Amino acid sequence: MIEPLGEVLESADWYRSDDERRESAIAIRVEFANTEKQFGLILGPITWQDMDVGDERMPDPPGPEYRLLRGEAKVACYRPVLRTRYFVDELDVVDLARLRIITRRAHHSACPRERALTDAECDAMINEHGPRHAENAIREAVDARVVN
Repeated sequence: MIEPLGEVLESADWYRSDDERRESAIAIRVEFANTEKQFGLILGPITWQDMDVGDERMPDPPGPEYRLLRGEAKVACYRPVLRTRYFVDELDVVDLARLRIITRRAHHSACPRERALTDAECDAMINEHGPRHAENAIREAVDARVVN
C-alpha cells in the first residue's frame, strides 16, 4: 500500500464523552504515525471532523449516544531511504581482504565440516564483530605472517 502524493488517508473512532474523544484523537494520531513509519510517508496536518448519528457518510454507530471522530491527513511526501553504513564500507580493500581471510580461517577452525564462507557471509560476520576485533585481528595476523 503505497499511497500517491496528495492522497487523503482517513481514520475514525467512536466516542461518547469528551474524555473518550481525547482518547480517540490519540488513537487516530498513533494510527497515522504507524502508517507513516510502516510505509515511509510524511503526512500533512490532521483535519478533524466530529460526525453525529444520521450523517450519510457515517456507518451505523454501536449505540445512539455515540459520535464519530474522523481524522484526515494528506500524503505530503515520502521519507528518503537512507542507506545503512556498515563497518566493511569503511575498510580499505586490503584490510577487507585480510579480514575475510581471517574470518574464513576462524570459521573453519570452529566448524571444520561446514562449507567455506562466501564474501557476503564474511562481511556479515565482520559487520557484527568487526568493530570490536578487527584492529587486533589484522595486527596479530600480519605479525604472525598469516596474511600480508
